[in-house]
Amino acid sequence: MQYSRSDRLFAGVFLAVLALIPAETSAQSCFVCDEVVELDSQQANCFVENFDAYLSQVESSEKKRAEISLTSCTGGERKGGRGIAAFPTLEQKDNSSARTFELRTSYILDMDSLKCLGQLLEELRAPIDPTVRFDLVELCK
Repeated sequence: MQYSRSDRLFAGVFLAVLALIPAETSAQSCFVCDEVVELDSQQANCFVENFDAYLSQVESSEKKRAEISLTSCTGGERKGGRGIAAFPTLEQKDNSSARTFELRTSYILDMDSLKCLGQLLEELRAPIDPTVRFDLVELCK
């Protein structure tokens, strides 16, 4: 089968453009990793205190990512983890309009995100009241 000159030109330009696109960027290297992390002061302190353990956990991982669990620092059962959320109940529990939520206690992070979050928490000067939210894609460029 013969291809026309325009078909070959298009294919050449297409391949040239593909060659310019980086094969893997840090923001796209881990498709299952969390992009946003929200912590309260207790979780932030826990993360900073256990940073070296989390770092070695990621380093020893085959895929260079790991589940970072803050459950042991927050006490109690694992709430707000990465798994499937329970179905909501339809019962009305009380009449208050205040919405309460529980922070996640488990995040999947790769090496770059872990180091970046550690640096962001070390540089954080303001008190955490009630939570601080880190967009790792935006802040870790």
